[in-house]
Amino acid sequence: MKKLLSICLCAALLAACAAAPASGTSAPPSQSPQPPAAQEEAAGGSLRFSKGVSIHGDEKGAYFPLLTAWDKATVCYADYDTRQVVALCADPNCAHDSEACTAFVECPSNKPEVVPVGGQLLFLYRGSPGVADHYGKAALPRLELRGPTGQFIRQLAVFDEGSSFAEEYAVDDEAVYQLLEQVSGEPLSVTRTLVRVSLADGSRSEIASFTLENGVNYFLVGVSGGRFVMKRITADTSTPDPVKTQRHELFLVDRQGRVEPPFKSWTQSAGMQSGVDGRLFYLEQGTLTCLGPELEEVLVVQNDAFQPDMVSFLACPEPWLLLNSLAHRSAAYDAPIHYAVDLETGEVRELAAITALGQDSRFVFLGASSEALFGSYFDEQGTQQFASISRQELWEGSANWQVFTQSVA
Repeated sequence: MKKLLSICLCAALLAACAAAPASGTSAPPSQSPQPPAAQEEAAGGSLRFSKGVSIHGDEKGAYFPLLTAWDKATVCYADYDTRQVVALCADPNCAHDSEACTAFVECPSNKPEVVPVGGQLLFLYRGSPGVADHYGKAALPRLELRGPTGQFIRQLAVFDEGSSFAEEYAVDDEAVYQLLEQVSGEPLSVTRTLVRVSLADGSRSEIASFTLENGVNYFLVGVSGGRFVMKRITADTSTPDPVKTQRHELFLVDRQGRVEPPFKSWTQSAGMQSGVDGRLFYLEQGTLTCLGPELEEVLVVQNDAFQPDMVSFLACPEPWLLLNSLAHRSAAYDAPIHYAVDLETGEVRELAAITALGQDSRFVFLGASSEALFGSYFDEQGTQQFASISRQELWEGSANWQVFTQSVA
């Protein structure tokens, strides 16, 4: 635990580079034009998206809430060096069962996501309105700023019962960005607003607002080059099957609220996109495309496992994309098969080390370092285990999992 107390967490910063001058000439920095993506990155630091593993940890470890009983949850820290899963609490004699404990979760169905940012921890509670009568404020969506060992610093924002925010969000060094849904008026009006909440004082500002009407819906689906990737889904309610004919469109919104025209569109089931760990991918029948910060195609890979509606994008610990697919599910292995895509070479490999855990393992990636990946699975006895595996062994298919000890019960 002493090691945990000494950890100083900070968000990973991605340096935005100006384009190099041609013909070996040297131009002053002020004369080197920056692409829009680089300008956006400089505004508030690198944007990190909620999907993936990089947002919930760093090179030393990862944070996650653990449901230890139907009515009890604890915020945990996995230390990669010591291979221990411990409660985010500085008291070695604590039972982690009261509000006095920094790891205690009062409302188990409203477990927080924990995001290291600027040397502190952001606790993000999505809200659990179904149990609000019992748990009161503990069930509300809210944002808290905590210290490195979970000690409370201040409450940044509390959203009322008429509001909720989408599963996806983004953070940078200065703020958290959420798509807030609000229902109001008579007849009912539904809006989704991309809002910025300052990590310094909790002040809230609106970036862009979208009205849900006439079969149109909006989602935050990723980040690219310091901008937000939004998806608009439009259903043609005049057709017999409006879901089947839905049209999906991707467009960008910058931090100042400027909305750009759509850059990608497709009809339902013809394709899918995913923003994961700050990278943006598009998948259609048998083809995976990786898009760069200026939306350029940087890699195109073909594989029959890439089938829309069968693939789940999991994490992108460079230089890999990790995903699973149901395309090759069989009677012998009736579960998704995990793959790694090398984003430098385009090679695709089945992750046999995960397949070896069994079809009932329910493996989940939780974190990554430069040397290993960390996750959880259920063993043959149905016990949840936390373990890491070196990148080399994962790539080569050697199921040499290093199981972590757990002090949380």
